[in-house]
Amino acid sequence: MIDEQDRTFLNALEHGAIANHAFRHRDHLRAAWLYIHERGPIAAERAMLETIARFASAHGHSAKFHHTLTAAWVRLVAAHVACHREARFDELIALDDRLLDKDLPLRFYSRELLFSEMARARWMEPDLQALPTS
Repeated sequence: MIDEQDRTFLNALEHGAIANHAFRHRDHLRAAWLYIHERGPIAAERAMLETIARFASAHGHSAKFHHTLTAAWVRLVAAHVACHREARFDELIALDDRLLDKDLPLRFYSRELLFSEMARARWMEPDLQALPTS
């Protein structure tokens, strides 16, 4: 399921070879999808947290790293993958493009909680409704 292009992308991300301005929301989703397929949802979350924290630091933006948002996005992607296990990344997005909505986490979190310093620093459970499970 994961091809050479996917492997090259993930390797570039892990080694800081992608420019900060070139790493967009869809790329975050793709990285989460790749980690989920390679490692499963739990290990994918850990890998994504480490990779995104390292990426932010390598580009001089350590303060922008957001633990809860990063983990929540992995969980949201994992829930979609659970419904469409055989779908490639682009197919997954075509089947359900809600993942492209950057405000999706606000269906589960209040702004106050999600954008708090606590949520930036560590995992916080949603306060509006539970995230879907994988």
